[in-house]
Amino acid sequence: MSNLFKKFDYIGKIILLMFSLLIFNSNIARADALQNCQSDDPKLVVKGCTELLDDLENNELETATIFLNRGLAYENSGIYDKAITDYEAALVLSPDLEKAKVSLKRAKEKVAGDRKTCENCSGCHSAHWCTLD
Repeated sequence: MSNLFKKFDYIGKIILLMFSLLIFNSNIARADALQNCQSDDPKLVVKGCTELLDDLENNELETATIFLNRGLAYENSGIYDKAITDYEAALVLSPDLEKAKVSLKRAKEKVAGDRKTCENCSGCHSAHWCTLD
């Protein structure tokens, strides 16, 4: 084999190795994001699910489930507007996702209840709570 072919062979092996490392690191990052998306910590869930949503490899059911998980984390954190948005996105992708339907209804009821409570307050300090006099 000539020196030129040896150089091309060597460069090809380096490129293949770099590509393999890139895929390996990508898979590790996706695994970490998936683990975070299924965490008990709402902040980690939002972070992990958002990273997974940025990934173009999800099918519709996976994406709907990711939106559902992130919506639950938002709801558990009292961020109902974002929870509702995520539940609605999940249902667009997977209209039969029962947990998203139930969660959407619950979040909307919570927002409606908070609005009623705020009408009886001296002033609302956020979209989610107020102080009573």
